[in-house]
Amino acid sequence: ADAARTLTNPLESALEPEQEKEAEIESLEELKQQEEEALEEEPEKLQLPVQEKVPEPVASAPPQISDVPMPTPEPERPKQVEAIQSSHVSPFKLILSLRWFPVLSSLAIVILLALGFQHLRKQYQERQFHIENLLTKTKQALGDDEYTRYLEAIDIAQEVLDIDATNEQAYDYLALAYAILAQEHEVPRAQEKANGFLHLATDLNEIPSSLRLAAQAILALITKDYEENINIIKAAVAYKEDNPLLRLALFRLENAQAQTDKNIKKPDIPNVLLSPSAWKTRIYHRLGWYYLTEQNWLLAADYFNKSTQNNPNHVFSRLGKAHALLEDRSEIARYETEINHSLQAILSLNTQSLSIPTRAFAHFVRAQMDLWNGHDQRAREAFLTARQLSNSSSYYMHRYGVALLRIGQPELAYKLFEELAEKHPENFAYLKAKTQ
Repeated sequence: ADAARTLTNPLESALEPEQEKEAEIESLEELKQQEEEALEEEPEKLQLPVQEKVPEPVASAPPQISDVPMPTPEPERPKQVEAIQSSHVSPFKLILSLRWFPVLSSLAIVILLALGFQHLRKQYQERQFHIENLLTKTKQALGDDEYTRYLEAIDIAQEVLDIDATNEQAYDYLALAYAILAQEHEVPRAQEKANGFLHLATDLNEIPSSLRLAAQAILALITKDYEENINIIKAAVAYKEDNPLLRLALFRLENAQAQTDKNIKKPDIPNVLLSPSAWKTRIYHRLGWYYLTEQNWLLAADYFNKSTQNNPNHVFSRLGKAHALLEDRSEIARYETEINHSLQAILSLNTQSLSIPTRAFAHFVRAQMDLWNGHDQRAREAFLTARQLSNSSSYYMHRYGVALLRIGQPELAYKLFEELAEKHPENFAYLKAKTQ
């Protein structure tokens, strides 16, 4: 019996797992059947549309406790920025995509306009500064009262007009320079050009400036239209500043008128001409000539000397001083070396740097010096050269005739005086010299 039990127990133990497996299969089949029945009851819940799997946000996941420290999640980026950066869009397009672009563009336009205005303002200031600098140089050149400096003044004033064609002051300077070149230096066509610039200045401003009136007065000395211009300048002086250059022009007109009419009193020298000014070289030079005509030789020499003190290169004043001293004769021995040095230096200059009247005056002073030293033939040659060169030969003929009388040649002097009296019957000095 015991053996039978031992044999049956292993068989039972072997059958138990098999029975368990069959029970499990049966239970699984029952579960499957239950699931199928459930599916049949709710078919709509199982037939859902196919959708792309959207990743669930990380924040919705429940926090997990772990010993290992988890990395902090990075904040999400806007999808627009990620798309722009991923496609490598330029910064300019990024700006365009921003909502505040209209404000930025308006600000940029304002900045550009401000910069442009500042640039234009700077250019205008530089242009005006350049023009003022050129006009200052023009005035300085005119103030030196030299032939070559007048030519320089014309070039500088013309440069101003190339920059600003409506600059009235440049036209006035040009009119004045050409008027002086016409009346004192006998430059061809200078009178015509002076009148042209006067008309252009008048077109810009009908009210004449002091410079323009001075230019008109100098041209009136050529045309001998004294009365009308004297009245115009007197009316202007009553309303304008006491301009030295304008008063000098008025004084010369009144003196010229008095020389042609004995009933007119000679004018007195205005005090304003003796005061310091930018035109003192020219004023002293013209006063020296005035005293030459008055035969006040020493006072003429003094004013010519003042002119050369302001401008040592003033050729006319250097010659005028030598001429006055040779006429007076009392100071020749003292200044003979200075006179010879000046004559040598002036006559050795390039002819282009001297106007024709200047060269004529230099030859005339040379003739005077030769007569003083007893070189009659050389003096006559120098005198004839001066007479041929200049339209001012009447003055030279008169003074040369006086010099001939001094050295004992009255016959030659009388011929000169007779010729002068026929050419200028209105000049009392020439008639007086002939009768004497």
